[in-house]
Amino acid sequence: MVQVIQPDTLSAYLELDTDQKLTIDIARVSLLCAQGLDGKAADLDIDLSLQRLDIWAKRIKQRTDEHIHLFHANPEPYDHCEPIWRMLAMARVLNQEYGITYNPDRINGQPDWADAQDLLLHGLLGSRRTGTCITLPVLVVAIGRRLGYPLYLSHAPAHCFSRWDGTRDDINVPRAWQHRFNIEFHGHIDFHPDERYYDFPVKWPDWQRKQHQMGDPNCQYLNTFTPLQEHASSICQRAIVLEETGQFNESIHCYLTAHELDGCYKGYRHFAWRAMRNKAETIMPQMGYPAQVFRTWLVQSGLVCAEDAQVTMPQAFGVAPTNMPDLIRHVLDMVCKGTPIPPTIDLLLPNPPELQVDPYANQNKQNTQLKLTPVTMK
Repeated sequence: MVQVIQPDTLSAYLELDTDQKLTIDIARVSLLCAQGLDGKAADLDIDLSLQRLDIWAKRIKQRTDEHIHLFHANPEPYDHCEPIWRMLAMARVLNQEYGITYNPDRINGQPDWADAQDLLLHGLLGSRRTGTCITLPVLVVAIGRRLGYPLYLSHAPAHCFSRWDGTRDDINVPRAWQHRFNIEFHGHIDFHPDERYYDFPVKWPDWQRKQHQMGDPNCQYLNTFTPLQEHASSICQRAIVLEETGQFNESIHCYLTAHELDGCYKGYRHFAWRAMRNKAETIMPQMGYPAQVFRTWLVQSGLVCAEDAQVTMPQAFGVAPTNMPDLIRHVLDMVCKGTPIPPTIDLLLPNPPELQVDPYANQNKQNTQLKLTPVTMK
């Protein structure tokens, strides 16, 4: 029997063993990740927020039970799929009774990655009641699970969504619930097959589409999240806010924590690299160098190719210093200072090859895509 513990801080959650983490509500983890990020989250009452979710779920159940006869009387408009009707009922209550909708400022404007309320659940449970493709699926899953629905998270490149999957072998649901479809809730609600995400919100390269169609286990997207992967996603959102507000040490730690929880998604390691690079660029002026010269050093030393460093070579920063390896090591020591991260050069490498190259191409082509040559470090 696993002892169920309800942590009241993110640190307390991280101290749990794996079996205990699996029992933690997806909503609680998202709220824990919001603590201390902005004025709203600083005084966040997690228990009160979870009680609000319970109240909303009870209301949705009440309205669903009152009107389910309408589906049974005429199931054809819903493809004879009871779960679709149930999700429509949920969306109607959330939008019309509680005012839940997509944040209109994010539709046409530039996203504000420092705004934690757009990245974590408290933005939907407070007075604002608006969310994004990151938070709205978490809300749907959190409420759905309170209703016993087989709801999960999934993602495509630059996009998250929820999924009804009553076809899994590891669950026991009513026969009428044994359907599988993807859910887009943004105030209104839509349902889509996996194939829709090959072109939305960004077009997949042909090799990545083929990888998913072949059921390749290395495919990064459209997989149903495990509980730990769900938790990792929330921790990553916390890291994004921390990075955007210049709190690099904790940001790097959160990214790598997400990577530990979800080793399948390689992007977290790349995000950690990005935060380390950004922190390094705040250090360079203190050493008398332009901020972006650090990226150039990484390329000139052979550690990173120009594309990965996001620089156009050659940069107008002059000839590389003769003691460049020592300077890189010094910057790396400063980047890792105050973090639990050992200053190893491996952490400066960007996202791994499997995110960048066609795995079905020949080996020679792969080798030309990513050039990582060791540099001598004293």
